Amino acid sequence: MFVLAAKSTMVRYARAWLVAAVLCIAGFAVSAQPAPTRVALVIGIGGYGQGTSTAASQGALPGALNDAGLAAEALRSIGFDVTEGADLKQADLLTEFKNFAARVEAGGPNTIAVFYFSGYGFSFEKDNLLVAGDALLEGDTDIPLDTVRLAEVLQPLAALPARAKIIMVDAARALPFALKDVKVAPGLQAVDAPPNTLISFSASPGVLSADSAGAYGAYALAVAEMIRTNGLDLADVFARVRLRTHQVTQGNQTSWDVSAIAGGVTLAASEAAPRSALHPVHPMNSLSPDDAYALAIEQDTLAGYSEFVRTFPSNAYTPRIAAMLRARQDALTWQRALENNSPQAYWTYQRRYPEGIYTPDAERRLTRWSVALQPPANFDLMTFADIPAPVSREPTGGAEGLPQGPPPPARMIAPRPPLYANLALPSRDGVQRGPRTGRSVLPVPTLPRNITAEAPSAETKPPATKPVVRAAPRPGRPRPVAPRPQQAPAPQSGGFFAPWNPAASVPARPQPPRSLAPPAQQRPAPPRQP
Repeated sequence: MFVLAAKSTMVRYARAWLVAAVLCIAGFAVSAQPAPTRVALVIGIGGYGQGTSTAASQGALPGALNDAGLAAEALRSIGFDVTEGADLKQADLLTEFKNFAARVEAGGPNTIAVFYFSGYGFSFEKDNLLVAGDALLEGDTDIPLDTVRLAEVLQPLAALPARAKIIMVDAARALPFALKDVKVAPGLQAVDAPPNTLISFSASPGVLSADSAGAYGAYALAVAEMIRTNGLDLADVFARVRLRTHQVTQGNQTSWDVSAIAGGVTLAASEAAPRSALHPVHPMNSLSPDDAYALAIEQDTLAGYSEFVRTFPSNAYTPRIAAMLRARQDALTWQRALENNSPQAYWTYQRRYPEGIYTPDAERRLTRWSVALQPPANFDLMTFADIPAPVSREPTGGAEGLPQGPPPPARMIAPRPPLYANLALPSRDGVQRGPRTGRSVLPVPTLPRNITAEAPSAETKPPATKPVVRAAPRPGRPRPVAPRPQQAPAPQSGGFFAPWNPAASVPARPQPPRSLAPPAQQRPAPPRQP
């Protein structure tokens, strides 16, 4: 019996040693896991039509270069290896895309890749097009020669096993080019995200965004603010970008995004915090109009906009939400028609939206097939499962603009920090740019300090604190000065964001257990001697 008991004890000890060894090895593996490779390509094009006598010379976008420079510096501050490009021609754009895809592939499956474009863009038939710096765009034959298809960025990246690929396009602007006998839809058209990819537009599909009168655009400022906020999942980041853009433009611009990235990816922290919506999800008939409006903008779904219109048919916000709903359904119906790619699908779009913004595109595709532009009398409409029937108050006009209305509710999202609200123009004089990579460099924003704290909720208020009364120093005796905490050195890139610390993104190594014996076999500690 004694031998059996001894063997049993030895087995338990052996198992405990084995469990402890496994834990130590697992902890070492976690601590030794490298931080994600972070690469980015940021392109700004503002010098359209330089040296030409066409209408393109009237479409210069100096703000596009500022926005791209702000995005580049914000990404660089959180550890991204950024390649810049300013006023690139079409051939240079294609070359940079090719090099960017090679960098993403070299980074491996743990790579986080970001592409940001600021300039002109539009949709034509089935493609979203980015306009190059040397574009003339005098007719439809110039379109493939002066633009780059957004698909040429998405397709090469879709096949790469990166952890997350983020595409941001700030290009939903009215075109200054005089395209002869060609009518194009406003803004960009809706797309689906490839695997492990998030796509964000500065404005909703089919809607134009006006350039800001300030130094930077609303979308670029919102991106710079939110991607540098610690602990936010990507879905939270771009939900806040949408709310901020909608807030500062008084509801005239609402960014849009579609994602096929699983949770757990952050840009400004090592680990993602649990998803926390700014506004709790409740039936809108149980909310006030202000809270329901904020929830609808945060969710940015057809179901949310439809529910708001049905619940508050006479509210002052309803005309704007109804116009946003109509523009979204127009864009999604056209997207499904392109996926089906048949005369029946395009006839369905035309019958559903006789004045739709994609009607010229539908007619061009029907003409190419040599079929009638209008459906036959006995034609049955196709149905798309994810696009509901129109609501009773849906507008019937085009989707080029949104009706004016009251400003968004103040509690939709916390006010923008003063740093971003009063950001000055980038300075080119006396700024230490440091090393930059790319065919050309972008302006560097002047930021006096760094803000990376977690974004407060719209309903969160700082706790009240009592004023601290300090005694006055005695005369004739110097007042002691507390040492200031050591600050990180200024970044060498020339910007004024705080540099990113890659060591902060590596999780701490777990401590081994204090005792390797099972709890039942641990001996009690001897009493301490007096």
